[in-house]
Amino acid sequence: MLFEGSVGIGKVTIAGSTVPLRGVSVYYQADGARLNLIARSESNGSKTYYVRSFDTPANSATCPITLTSTKTQFPSAGGSIDVTIAASDNCLWKLRRSSAWISTRGSVYGLGPRTITLQAPATGLATQQVFTLTVGNASLQLNQPANTTPNYPWTYPAELIASEYDPNSHRLVFVTSNPDQLHVWDVLKGGDIAVISLAAKPVALTLLPNQAAAISHDSEISLVSLSGSYSRKFNVKILATSMVASSAETLHAFDGYGRGVSVSMNLFIPQAVSNVYNVNFRRAKSKPNSYHFYGFDSYLTRKYDGRFIPPSELYSVVTDGCGYRTWFTQNADRWLNACGAAFKTGETASDDGKFFGRLPGLDNVWAAAHSWQAKVFAVTTGSSNDIQFFADESLKYLGKLTLVPSDGSLFVKDISLTNDASQVYAVLMNADPTAPKLEINAHVIGGPTGSCAVTLGEAPAPLPRPAGRRHLRSPPTQVASGEPSRQTLGLISRVHRLVSGTARLTSPSLLIQRLSRVVARFVSMAPRLPFRNPAGRLPLRNRSPSSLHPAASTPKCSQCDSQAQAQSIR
Repeated sequence: MLFEGSVGIGKVTIAGSTVPLRGVSVYYQADGARLNLIARSESNGSKTYYVRSFDTPANSATCPITLTSTKTQFPSAGGSIDVTIAASDNCLWKLRRSSAWISTRGSVYGLGPRTITLQAPATGLATQQVFTLTVGNASLQLNQPANTTPNYPWTYPAELIASEYDPNSHRLVFVTSNPDQLHVWDVLKGGDIAVISLAAKPVALTLLPNQAAAISHDSEISLVSLSGSYSRKFNVKILATSMVASSAETLHAFDGYGRGVSVSMNLFIPQAVSNVYNVNFRRAKSKPNSYHFYGFDSYLTRKYDGRFIPPSELYSVVTDGCGYRTWFTQNADRWLNACGAAFKTGETASDDGKFFGRLPGLDNVWAAAHSWQAKVFAVTTGSSNDIQFFADESLKYLGKLTLVPSDGSLFVKDISLTNDASQVYAVLMNADPTAPKLEINAHVIGGPTGSCAVTLGEAPAPLPRPAGRRHLRSPPTQVASGEPSRQTLGLISRVHRLVSGTARLTSPSLLIQRLSRVVARFVSMAPRLPFRNPAGRLPLRNRSPSSLHPAASTPKCSQCDSQAQAQSIR
């Protein structure tokens, strides 16, 4: 749960000394009109208990609330507004906002009359934002005008290769080809902080813990600080298609063909690049705020300790084979994969990789983002320009945002959320290699905008698979259930144990016999396995976005339901 604020419960005077009260128990009346607190004080070894009651806005007679402000408009360049909350001295209240785009200084809870300061960052949007403050039955509407020189949507003639978002610094880092560049983008103001020319076409990108980015190109990896200056370049002898940073000093890179290298980013170590070593996965993904990372290959997910060179494999677990695209939650307790399935993370093989659930109506996820504060997933499928929102615990459908790009040939390539999910950023691109184009779009969540805000409703029907992707032996029962059958997982586990056992055999005849059993078992089980996406076994550079995402025209946004718009997805 997210901490939102606190209210002091007071002090008492005992024998001339001021002693603070300490809460023992708290409970509401059945009608919610009063909050009762049992507290105690301690002085000279003796304890005294007190009962204190607070009125709440649920009873407008004992706890009337009014909201006033000398101004109701935030500057488009960002600023603050003071709101006066008039309430009786014993009235306990909570301030609610229709959107987390506006923030408060201090606690959103208060007791009695108070003046609270609200802040809004600079906006780069071309539409006015409207917000509603609510305390009990009282409400106040605030707004922020459109930027007269809007920076969204922002278009650029280049092909997007990869993008990463740092929610703490509000930096969107992306690399392009034609031209080969790295961009550091300020999402709040809507503009480039730095544009750096690269020596060759980039292939992969990852953010490092020390406010830097690693970019792979050719057989090299360049480290670039987010301030815009090169720091170092390494010849790694492989073309890395995925990279993970286990710490601020160690980077592991993998080529998608079972080979990896490790790079020491410590400037005082002369031998910075390790020898090439073998790994048993196609794609790696770092676990946030951890030195662990996961390697995904077919139905096996392997966990590694990245503090070692080469990385040390801890164990492997059987998952559903859709790890060719994965996204971790911000607090790293789960990951979401390309088939819309969520899995729990853990510290042992028995509790790691457990199936958590599936996003309703989805069996293909092209891009996803997570907000731990707002407890939501934002996902897009690639077959439309809808961004759909789901509760991260129940996986319940919350609503969608339909993007209207400046060009109908653009489709969503990647999406990002601010920490509080107050704003969503989308990077779109087209599928024309002769005239590449990308666009960055931004939308405030939880308030009416010129385009559509989030519209709450029923979960959508399953979306059609994008053209150009072939799925072999994918029975409808497997898609509907969301989790591979126990029979399937059992067969895969047995084959995995059989293969693992061959490493311990020293006799050639026993080895041949064991391998024969493995082949026979795999052939017998193959017709029953839902090989949902064989393309997932290929490195990313071999999968063309144009074959995965048909250029579909997006209908213009229809009239939005203003009541639904005003609701926050939180």
